[in-house]
Amino acid sequence: MRAFARGFARGAAALLLALALACGGDDDAAEGPPPDLVADVEALQQAMTEDLELLAMEEVEEALARDLPVRAAQLIGAGALPAARAHAERLRETSVQTARGRRLRDEGAQLLDARADALATYQTVLERGLVEDLALLESIQEQRQAEEAIGAYLDRLAAIRPLAVEEDEEEAAPRRRGRSRDTPRSGGGGPRPATR
Repeated sequence: MRAFARGFARGAAALLLALALACGGDDDAAEGPPPDLVADVEALQQAMTEDLELLAMEEVEEALARDLPVRAAQLIGAGALPAARAHAERLRETSVQTARGRRLRDEGAQLLDARADALATYQTVLERGLVEDLALLESIQEQRQAEEAIGAYLDRLAAIRPLAVEEDEEEAAPRRRGRSRDTPRSGGGGPRPATR
């Protein structure tokens, strides 16, 4: 599943880049995006990396691994969900200068809201224990879709302002704060349900 999510994200980025190049052709397109837009995207990328919800979800996953779904739900309510909602609010407060930057900011905030809503649904299902397999599966699917949409959004931002390639993986990890295409939470679908 991780390989699929990683491949999906790379494929989406490649498709967007190919479309952008195909639609270009005038001299302005060869110069790249306007500096104001690049500055807006840089601010949005920085705000998107400040994602404490993903760190809080590690505790949730640990509780699920120990077959403690109600505890996992409590952890979501106490940490992950408030962090997810605060993240969306911080993105809304990010200062941007261009109309396109404002549209991208609003889109990102809506995506983060959708992720928080999916997390709230997951919390509700877990509060009942692991007895409703279909509801649990649907809530995990909803989280996966939200994370994939955020991944595609981040790829679109990177098409405007490419992120620097990190030379040292250990240095890069704290800055990403869990946003890795290799983890099941990002583009891969959220916490795995524990077995009964």
